[in-house]
Amino acid sequence: MNNPLVLGPVFIPLAGAVICLFMARSNQAQRYVALAASIGALITSVAVLLANLEQGPQVYRLGGWPVPYGIVLVADMLSSVFAVMATFVIATGFLYALKSRDKSASYPAFFPLFLTMSTGLAGSLYTGDIFTLFVFLELMVISSVVLVAISDNRLGLEAAIKYLLISAMGTLFLLFGIGAIYASFGTLNIADIARLLQFEGRPLLAQVAAVLLMSAFLLKSAVFPF
Repeated sequence: MNNPLVLGPVFIPLAGAVICLFMARSNQAQRYVALAASIGALITSVAVLLANLEQGPQVYRLGGWPVPYGIVLVADMLSSVFAVMATFVIATGFLYALKSRDKSASYPAFFPLFLTMSTGLAGSLYTGDIFTLFVFLELMVISSVVLVAISDNRLGLEAAIKYLLISAMGTLFLLFGIGAIYASFGTLNIADIARLLQFEGRPLLAQVAAVLLMSAFLLKSAVFPF
């Protein structure tokens, strides 16, 4: 059964980002719209967590396509808890930015980028297939890179370039890993892959894919030794 609340943490910030783009001349209005969007995302993420506690994993199939052919958002207990944590931190960030005097917060692109980063983060937590995970991850990374570049710190641009290059290497590993998984199982749906791993074993290419994906995530999150 589709639960439309799953869309909230993903698409409310995205809608807020679009509205903020139309309010580029009014930084103060952008601040309030962004704060409202982040609070909306937080409220819906809490609602999804509560639904999880009562009914189990919450699902939304975009376009009504059956699994594993369509894009599906799945909020299980783990992803729901992390989504609440993420949206809470982002909402408090917007609360701080509401009265922030940092120069970067006055740029027209700051709040739309902050909101698209929130969209990418929530989407990465809720996604039910690996390719959509890649899309949301890259949205989050691109938004983060630009936010780092426009920071008040004079070394922000240099840090953003380094961040972009290192993340691009992680993206390469991620794409190779996704390709290897699809070649092994013929699907990118995470639940479908789990089912095939349980009943068909772990082919060599799937093991290579696991190493590639782990390397990608370690690179993107700057975990030792990366």
